[in-house]
Amino acid sequence: VRWWAVFLRTAFLAVSMSLFFSVLSFLPVAVAGAGLFTSPIFVLLFSLIFFGLRPGWRRILAVLIGSTGVFLILRPDNLDFNFLHFMPVLAGAFYALASITTRRLCADESPLALVMAYFVFLCIGGLIWAIIVSALFDGPFLPEAEFIFRRPVWTTIEVWLWVALMAIM
Repeated sequence: VRWWAVFLRTAFLAVSMSLFFSVLSFLPVAVAGAGLFTSPIFVLLFSLIFFGLRPGWRRILAVLIGSTGVFLILRPDNLDFNFLHFMPVLAGAFYALASITTRRLCADESPLALVMAYFVFLCIGGLIWAIIVSALFDGPFLPEAEFIFRRPVWTTIEVWLWVALMAIM
């Protein structure tokens, strides 16, 4: 119905997931997940800022209670807190933008159209990333980051069969 809205939602979601998955090899899963779970805070803030929606006290209380757990896990007062800890929080902000866009601009879209747009976007983005990595990067990296900069590797037919089975399931 609105291609531009679907594209915008898909871009927000793809950026969110890219930020989240790119830090998983550097941060504990609990910390990365806690950063992503800041999205309700951002939904509340963005709804207020962009749309002037005033949340009720129950929503504010629910977000505050949920956020307490997030901050206990993230521990921004910790001396080890660094730039990488902001990436999953930024992922939470983009996830909130995707959620708001879905609700406000893509309500008339079919779920199949939204999912297909997302996977096509990921396929094209992954192909572009693979081309860039193959062309520009060819050196030693941190062992934790090797999977991000590794050139494309073709796998066995057995792996493709398992992937196909999981996709069907």
